[in-house]
Amino acid sequence: MKRLRAGACGSLRPYKWYVAAYRRDGASTGPWTKVIAVLTERNWLQKSGQIHGVGDHGPNPSAEIALQIAGRQTGFMNGSAP
Repeated sequence: MKRLRAGACGSLRPYKWYVAAYRRDGASTGPWTKVIAVLTERNWLQKSGQIHGVGDHGPNPSAEIALQIAGRQTGFMNGSAP
């Protein structure tokens, strides 16, 4: 874990974003019918300012959440969409 310098990010929090458009009916052409945006806040400690995985370029939990939802809505994955 790395500690942020005081004032390095101001009041900003360590977020991960993912936004996508898709077709719920599974069509390969035509208008995009759905849009999903997911915002997740990364683990961090308010008292110390330490952020888990600062500067990482690994998996994006927001993308995973969005793809799970879209996959279930389009029928590409088993289960129901939340």
